[in-house]
Amino acid sequence: MRLVKSAEEHEKVYTKIMKENMTLIAEINELRKELHLARTQAKDIRAQLALLKKPKKSQPILEEAAYQEPKQLGVS
Repeated sequence: MRLVKSAEEHEKVYTKIMKENMTLIAEINELRKELHLARTQAKDIRAQLALLKKPKKSQPILEEAAYQEPKQLGVS
């Protein structure tokens, strides 16, 4: 009789622990998804900032070209 009660109690505790474990695993997986999304967003923001900070190489050339006389193209 005592052994049966012990086995039942063990089964209840085991089931409770398994349910808690499943809940925690689901939460961890959700947090991993959120972390992945946050890292992706941070990477995108860094890339945008890098583009804003980078001097445009073509801009001085275009400004210089605006002040020069247009070149004549030879027509054959």
